[in-house]
Amino acid sequence: MKNRFLIVVFLLIRLNIFAQTHKEIAVKINPNMETYAIVERLALPYSKYLKYRDSLLKVEKIVRPMAYYAHEAFKNQDNSKIAKHFAAVFDAIIDSKGIYPDAIYEALIFREDFPKKGKKALFKIDNPNVNTETKTYIYKEITSLVDEIRQFYIDRNVSSFMEKYKYFYDGAINEVKKAIPTNILASTADYYRNYDKNLYTVYLVPSRAFAKGEWQANGPVIPLKNGKKNYVEILNCAYDEVPVDSSGAYNKFGYSDVEFLTQLTIHEFGHSFVSWGTKEIETTKSNTVIFSGEWENEMKKYGVWSWETCVNEHIVRTVEIRIAEKMGNKERADLLRGNYIKKRKYLIIPQLEMKLLEYEDSQQKYPSFKSFLPELIKICNSLTIEERDKLLSATR
Repeated sequence: MKNRFLIVVFLLIRLNIFAQTHKEIAVKINPNMETYAIVERLALPYSKYLKYRDSLLKVEKIVRPMAYYAHEAFKNQDNSKIAKHFAAVFDAIIDSKGIYPDAIYEALIFREDFPKKGKKALFKIDNPNVNTETKTYIYKEITSLVDEIRQFYIDRNVSSFMEKYKYFYDGAINEVKKAIPTNILASTADYYRNYDKNLYTVYLVPSRAFAKGEWQANGPVIPLKNGKKNYVEILNCAYDEVPVDSSGAYNKFGYSDVEFLTQLTIHEFGHSFVSWGTKEIETTKSNTVIFSGEWENEMKKYGVWSWETCVNEHIVRTVEIRIAEKMGNKERADLLRGNYIKKRKYLIIPQLEMKLLEYEDSQQKYPSFKSFLPELIKICNSLTIEERDKLLSATR
């Protein structure tokens, strides 16, 4: 009876801590990211990695209105200088095979909101798989590019554009607040065994569009001056119909799909919970040869450019499946398995999922997800080329 009482007290304390520190996910619009979206769209024709999007982004008002309005507002001005620079920096990042494309995002998010100067936090490029010369060059170019994007915001009067469409931004924010399930943070934190006092923010970027069928997000982490962190999800607009009513007003804003929002939010905050430091990066070096041939080409289609990234994405996506199961949504878990394994070729998910059952049943042995992370990396690194090819063949 005494032990049962202690367990109840422990659970109440833990839930109370969670209620105090995870009251809600903040949902915001960030001028830096909206300006990024405008400049990126202008850069598409100049980039060897982005130009394929150009022919797929013939957006109409009814599908992704803000992407349409932004393109119409800025396409006829002479923006070739910043567009070419953006394309060159983005391509250099991809060619580094180790620095994430999110690096430009992070540099922008770490800055004060435009038009202010200065930084909220120190941006740096930290990856031992990339040589110092490359990191130094890209850091310099990103820093310069971010300054140019800020100047673009000022010179092109992006603030007026954003003010003009404030009603749409406000509508998008409210739509996301209604659509994101209230138990997402609780379920994610429970699984990762992480009950911190950090912040969680979703930045919407309605002016950034991808091809049909794509809805992408990114998850940088901002270190705060008080020692805490702001876990960020940068959520681009969906390829979703956004019709207007008889008066010409929007009644949808492209963010009402609960399943997509749930999946993306768990995924991006999952990247924040999976602490991927120098030690973990170093341990992936032992089996980089596995990331080659047809499998490497398949993974590159979805933005996975290195074995390190491949391992990280495998782990985060497998946890998504386990969280869906824990939330009682077996249908979503099965959909994720089909999408990730069959379509996106995350071949090692079944093995990782079996291993995670051990983690789920061993809370005393593994009090944090970080303590179990080496076991998951070991699974990935133990894969042979023969096993890889067999698993790849099974997805066809």
